[in-house]
Formats: sequence, C-alpha cells, structure tokens
Amino acid sequence: MEQQNDKRMLTVGEFCESFPPLMDGVGNVIKNYTEQLRERGHAAYAVTAGTKEGLAYDIEHGIKYTLRCNMYPLPGIKPYGLVVKNPRFKHELSHIPFDLAHAHSPFFHGKMATNIAKKRNIPLVSTFHTQFKADILGVVKSERIASAITSLILKHYEAADQVWTPSEWSKKRLYEYGFRKEVIVVENGCDMELPSPSTLASYHESGRHLAGVPKNTPILIYVGQHKDEKNLQLTLDSLRMLAARKVDYKMIFVGTGADKDRYEAYVKQHNLQKSIVFLGRITDREQIKALYSVSSLFLFPSKYDTSALVMREAAAFNLPLLYVQGSCTSESISHGVNGFIAEDNPQAYSGMIEWVLTHKEAQQAAGNGCRTSLYRHWRDAVDEVEQRYRELVDRHSR
Repeated sequence: MEQQNDKRMLTVGEFCESFPPLMDGVGNVIKNYTEQLRERGHAAYAVTAGTKEGLAYDIEHGIKYTLRCNMYPLPGIKPYGLVVKNPRFKHELSHIPFDLAHAHSPFFHGKMATNIAKKRNIPLVSTFHTQFKADILGVVKSERIASAITSLILKHYEAADQVWTPSEWSKKRLYEYGFRKEVIVVENGCDMELPSPSTLASYHESGRHLAGVPKNTPILIYVGQHKDEKNLQLTLDSLRMLAARKVDYKMIFVGTGADKDRYEAYVKQHNLQKSIVFLGRITDREQIKALYSVSSLFLFPSKYDTSALVMREAAAFNLPLLYVQGSCTSESISHGVNGFIAEDNPQAYSGMIEWVLTHKEAQQAAGNGCRTSLYRHWRDAVDEVEQRYRELVDRHSR
C-alpha cells in the first residue's frame, strides 16, 4: 500500500442492515470498524437499521454513532425485513459530510451507500461478506430467478471503487458469481483480548455457572444465527446420535434466528432437553467469553459463511472449531493442528465430536494452534482498513 499523510481525519459511513443486538457477523464487523476508527479520531458512523430493541441497545451501551432507519421483520428472513427511512434518519444522514462510504451489504443499505457516493462524488468501498445468491435462492426457490437477481446485484459491486472480501475463498466465490474486477482480501479480527491466567480462571467459574453444567461434563457450543443456512440441522442430528451412544456432553446454543423455534421443537421431540439448551441472544460479551473459556469444542458446520468472526473469538480462548469439508472457513484449517474437519453427514460429524472429547491432548493441541494461527484483534485489522481508506480518499481527490 502507498504511504499517505497519516494526519488527516476522515468522515466515514459504514452501511449495513445488521448491527447489534442482532447476533450477526457482518453487524459486528461494522461495529468494530466504527469504534476502532473513532478511537483514532475519525468521524465514523454506523448507518444501519433496527427496531425499538436496537435503539434500547444503543442507549444501554452508550452508543452514539449509529444512524438507524426502521426495520420490520418479515417471515422467512427474520430478524431481517423491510427497511424504511424515517424523516429523522434522512435529516441526520443528509448533514454528515462523508469522505467515504463503505457498503457491507448489496441490498437496501448498499444501494443507499452507492447513491450517496455518486451524489457526493466520494469513493465507495463494498465488501462481499455473505453468499447472497444462497440467501436469494432460499426465498425465491428458483435457480434461474436467483441467477438473474444475482446478475443485477453484481452491478452494486461493479459500481464500487474498491471491492473487498474477508478471505481468498470468498474472493473465488464472487468471481464464480460473474464478477470480473479486482477483489482485495481484507481479513477480519475480533474484539476479544487474550486473557491472562487469572482472568481465565474467573471466566471458568462464571462460565460453568452460566451453563449450569457440572465440572466434569464437556461443553459444546455454538454462537450465531439460528437458521438452516448455517447447517445446524447437521449439528442437531449429530448430537442426537451422541445421546443415543450415551456420550456425556452439554450443548449450548447462543443466538436467535428464523429457525430457532423448529430446532427447539426437534430437541423436545427427541427428549434431548437435558443435553441441549438454547440460551437465546446474549449481548454481554463477558458472558460470551465465559462460555468460550469452559467449552471443549465449538461446532461450526456452516458451508454458508465466507469468514467467521467466532473463529477468531474462540481462538482467544484456545477453543478449536469443528468444521465440515468443503466449507470456506475450513480452507485455513489443518485438521488437528488449528481445528478439526469432518465430512458433512451426522455419522462423521458426531464421530469426530466424540473423538475430540475423548482425546483431550489433541483438543488442547488444536486449541493452542488456533490461538497461534487464527487470532487477530480488530486493532490490527483496522490498521489496514484505515490505511486503505486514506489511500482511496487521496487518490479520489487528485
């Protein structure tokens, strides 16, 4: 990257429909981009959406950098939905002198960022975070229609001055969709510090209490959206097999999503309530850290995600993930070195869970490996983001 004047402070908008309290990786990206940039003196804003719950979250956490339009959840894509710009939102947005707009979604907020960049003649960055064609296909149920809509959405990325993506695999996927311009890989980070031994001991105590689990019972965990795109039915089927084999475990699901009720019904139907619990949405990051600290394995069978923030969060606590073969997130994993990989079927996945739980040295070795190779704090990630923003603004103003 070019060396630029590092003294100039920028006014930046991070645009996306999702933002905490939604437990969504992309929302956490823009939250941490915005907060890290503001700590460095930049005027950064998260331009997002939300319900009354979102506004309450901002007040509770002292967040004053969000601009939220209204969002009304819709069946099938809940907690996401119809986005409506209210008068206050329009007024506030029109009075911010952005130097750069960064779209983290190709949909409503992506179009908003594109229009602002064009109208104000400022640079536009767009990040390809998720496999949006899969989202579209899940709604329209037609490959032909999904492909046609994908072609239209690609115009959003073609309009950007720079296109970013968080991994090499997702870069390849965007090219498979038909994109032809340059794509820059800018990896994500996490907001969790590496804990000291004393801090870790404190987390252990609170984590066991929060999970309600005896000391000798192994804890499995999943944190994130509860929807079929995350391949969570594989997790449930695998856990059912473990229960049938009398394997001792406690599975903790953290989060919410469109299919959560159905997953809970499955657990009840198969009498798995003693082994599997759904804690719902947890916005207290200290509680998440506590649960990570006492878990033996993070079950992550998703083939949908292009990058997983939870992978880096868990790494801070020496907690390896169990992936499935062929997933984007498994591309950076060496089996047994910094994580575990199983075939995408309940027999193989449950077998690998049981193997890890009965081979503690292997679990610890993979935990150490993921901490060494996967952990990255947002400070380091935003060092790169800040420099790229400055270069783009300087180049655009020449």
